Amino acid sequence: MSNTDVATTTIGQAIQDVPVEVLKDFPVDVLERLVAMQEREGERLARKDFVQALSSFREACPQIQKTRENKQFSKVNRAGAKVASKYAALEDIDAIARPVASAHGLIWTWDTTVDDTLMHITCKVLHVGGHSETATVSMPYESKAGASPQQKYAITQQYGMRYSLIAALGITTADEDNDGNTGPEGVISDDQMETLKNKMLDADQKVGIDAAKFLEHLQVEFLKDLPAHKFEMAMNALYRKIEDGETGDAS
Repeated sequence: MSNTDVATTTIGQAIQDVPVEVLKDFPVDVLERLVAMQEREGERLARKDFVQALSSFREACPQIQKTRENKQFSKVNRAGAKVASKYAALEDIDAIARPVASAHGLIWTWDTTVDDTLMHITCKVLHVGGHSETATVSMPYESKAGASPQQKYAITQQYGMRYSLIAALGITTADEDNDGNTGPEGVISDDQMETLKNKMLDADQKVGIDAAKFLEHLQVEFLKDLPAHKFEMAMNALYRKIEDGETGDAS
């Protein structure tokens, strides 16, 4: 039984145990407060279940390798050779992450909206306990590339779905040549830095954080200098900050 079920059962049972003859004499505002209390406690514990499930998913999910070549962009590898940039396709990420997520009660969906200049792709990760979290990626869908309007729309949407899923799950994709664990001299990779930036923004919007103090806590002046082995610690700290702040436990 999940935390959510316990909360609903405990408070709900307490209300059910009160004889009908007594309940009918309760003021309506008292009954409304009891129901609201039950709902708030259920929501709080549903979020706690969600964070635990997401944390367990991230520990269990295998590293996703970048195996697809993007010939439009290039980079210099360790040997000094110029090679095509690589990326992990959405179907590759989904094939690896979905079975692991399902085992922890997590699923995801996308929603796309478009305004005059930007496409906004939102990934919603839902847990069986009822709580969900979202991550949104916004980008222009017009370009000079030789593609029809429909193709440009589809390409942008696919790109946004990929990056919003990565951000929502808090995962990274890895280069095959270095396992993607680290950037230069053992620091976090570009993908990990973007994931942290997105989660810091999420935390700031929800509960407010002091970015300078957070970096001081991580013992770095700039996020790009964060040692790779501290990535998980930093992400977990942000998740705890959000949870504590939303439940009123933040100091």
